[in-house]
Amino acid sequence: MSITLQKLDYTDVELLKKIFEWRNNEITRKFSNNTNIITPDIFQKILDKYRESNINPLIIMLDNFAVGIITFVDTNNKIYIGINIDPAYRNKNIGTLSLNYLKNNKQFFLGVNLQNIYALVNKNNEASLKLFNKFFSYFVETETDIEFLLE
Repeated sequence: MSITLQKLDYTDVELLKKIFEWRNNEITRKFSNNTNIITPDIFQKILDKYRESNINPLIIMLDNFAVGIITFVDTNNKIYIGINIDPAYRNKNIGTLSLNYLKNNKQFFLGVNLQNIYALVNKNNEASLKLFNKFFSYFVETETDIEFLLE
């Protein structure tokens, strides 16, 4: 199993459709910070936010097949990382392999202050809490979320 990351190609319509489906997956929605269905208009706004971010979204490639996306959104001097994995590829260590690959390939972060990368995880999302706890340190806890800081 070989994991690599590549920058999101905004002209790849089929890939954008996959990402839209991953974001609207019932389990993804249930454990996200925003549990609402994402409409095409909202998805376009999300893509616009990705474009405005300091770091390009990265497609998680498993043996040359797109299985997920790592996103970065710059908000109030904090860059928030998010991961969406194709439901068919969950529970296969894809998140851990992807974050490890990212950690070892810092060229994706050129010009970015790595001390400002955070993850905001819904407390009910046990899989994401476990994943981000491997690579990030505990930062702030609210009633519904835990914010982590990249180590």
